Amino acid sequence: MNDASRAFANRFQPLYHNAKPNFYHAGIYSAVTHYLNAAAAIGVDKAKASGKAVVEQMKLMPVNDPYYQGTVRADGKFVHDVRVWKTKTVAESKDPWDFFKEIAVIPADKAFKPLADSGCPLVKA
Repeated sequence: MNDASRAFANRFQPLYHNAKPNFYHAGIYSAVTHYLNAAAAIGVDKAKASGKAVVEQMKLMPVNDPYYQGTVRADGKFVHDVRVWKTKTVAESKDPWDFFKEIAVIPADKAFKPLADSGCPLVKA
């Protein structure tokens, strides 16, 4: 997708049977990293004492890593642009892991239901 995501993929590959990360690996990496960054921001002792405090901090901090940029809303939904990919032809591929090309980006505000329509009891009216 970009130089930062390729660098992550290159670090990941030797650790996982010579495979590059997929969509699920990237999402887990992003979520865990965001959680750990939020815990560090409030201090380890407070994070150990209260998972709620970490989640509240996660909602205050933007997510910005090699794969995802977005925010965690009051209802706990991670809102981000959604990319649409198409499989490349053999002629379009430039290396063994060059499978996809981006054909569209759906903006976060169009990809996810508005917070006001979430119906989540965590959202204060």
